[in-house]
Order: sequence, then structure tokens, then C-alpha cells
Amino acid sequence: MSKLIAIDPGLRCSGVAFFVNGKLERAFLARGSKAAGTQAWLDMAKAIKQECIEYAEIDKFDELVLEFPQVYRSKYQKGDPNDLLQLAAVVGVIAATGFYTKINYFLPREWKGQVTKEITEARVKKKLSKEELGRIELTKNKKLNTNIWDAIGIGIYYLNGSRALPTKEN
Repeated sequence: MSKLIAIDPGLRCSGVAFFVNGKLERAFLARGSKAAGTQAWLDMAKAIKQECIEYAEIDKFDELVLEFPQVYRSKYQKGDPNDLLQLAAVVGVIAATGFYTKINYFLPREWKGQVTKEITEARVKKKLSKEELGRIELTKNKKLNTNIWDAIGIGIYYLNGSRALPTKEN
């Protein structure tokens, strides 16, 4: 039985998706703390690890796949690029927790291209069965839910290859 965890990392909240034998088992938002600096990084990684291990009732997942932050050229850039350094640190701490056997990552442009959150969500929904859609634990905050959809999308992309989520509308 193959168990994969896919993560869209964030400093305070991260989207997390579990896949068992290629099917979505659970997707949710892991919440860290309001701490600053290294403590925020550690708290986010601990929240993810604790929730994953407790839910799955195992010590390790077979694989971890996550999104790695990407610096864009100034015309595509949103927000402060220094925030990506904090995000990269979160990714590093998650990677260092070792609750998986193998690790992979993708840049945003690799797995979804330059599309809006709404397009990404629609594409992800098309790839899921009715049962899988029922396993998604959305929050009341629609903006935060994009992290959950991205985690699922990253997992689908990894499991099914580059044709999983087209980067152009068909």
C-alpha cells in the first residue's frame, strides 16, 4: 500500500493531502502558530507531522511531495519576495522532519503554470471522484482553502505526471 503526503507549505497554514494507492484519502488545512522566525517554521512542521502521523496511524509515509517557493520576475511578482525566504525555511524544516521515505518537490510553474487559484481549483475538482471530493475538509475561509486545493493538485500532478493538470485550457 503506497502512502503519499502532498503539501502546499505556508508560514501559518499549509494545505495537506493524503493519498493512498493514488486515491485522495483526506485533505485539510494544517495550522501552525503566530510565533515569529524559527519558532514559526518549527510549529508549522510539527503541526503537519503530528496531524499526519496521528491520522494515518503510522510512523512514516512512503513519499512526500511539496511545492517549493519560486521567485518571479518583477512583472509577475506579488508581495514581498523576502516572504519566500520564510516559506523556503518552512519547506526545509518539513523536509528535515523525516516522516517519509522519499521526497520530491515542484515549482509552482511546473505543476500548474501561471493560472489563477480558481482555474487550479476547477482543474483539481475535475480529477477527483465524488468520494474523493467528500474527503476534503474545507474551512470557512475561501482564501485559505486555496492551500488545500493546491496540496491536492501537487499530489495529483506527482502521481499522474505532467498530463494530470494541464497548463492550458482545453
